[in-house]
Amino acid sequence: YTMSTNGLLLSKYAEFLVSNNFNISVSLDGNEESNSFRLLHNEQNSFPVIVKNLDHIRKNYPDYFESNVSFLTVLHRRNSFREVHEFFKERYGKPTLTSLINTQNVNRDHIDEFRDTFLGADEETSYEQSFMLELFLSHPRVKEFATITENYAGIIFKNLLQVLSRINCDAG
Repeated sequence: YTMSTNGLLLSKYAEFLVSNNFNISVSLDGNEESNSFRLLHNEQNSFPVIVKNLDHIRKNYPDYFESNVSFLTVLHRRNSFREVHEFFKERYGKPTLTSLINTQNVNRDHIDEFRDTFLGADEETSYEQSFMLELFLSHPRVKEFATITENYAGIIFKNLLQVLSRINCDAG
């Protein structure tokens, strides 16, 4: 089983998740400041609760944590790719799958307000794109996806980026 979670109830359901071998992806945008758009119902940052729950799983189920827990991060004006990457590498020794904030379903009447709130004046990640791409392509889940696609779809890729792009590839 695989699931995405905000991490708020991980400790409560840890035994169930572990005993059923769930793969979990936790949404966390980096350190406390970086995660400050993710609030609890009382308007407090969710970071302390999520980290406490992650630390509980890491301490009590280290093998499970290592093999079954991954992270999902959204970039916005309160974090940067390098900052986020360093946080996860230092704190958990793991990479994170990182994406830009999605504006696709934002009401067009409010798109400027949305961008000002979450993205700021510039979309500050453009200078980090090559670093992001390099780390993305080395992420274990991306490599696993590429291997499965090659083995079961009969498609041979010249490089890992072809798996996720519209670049022509050789049929196998």
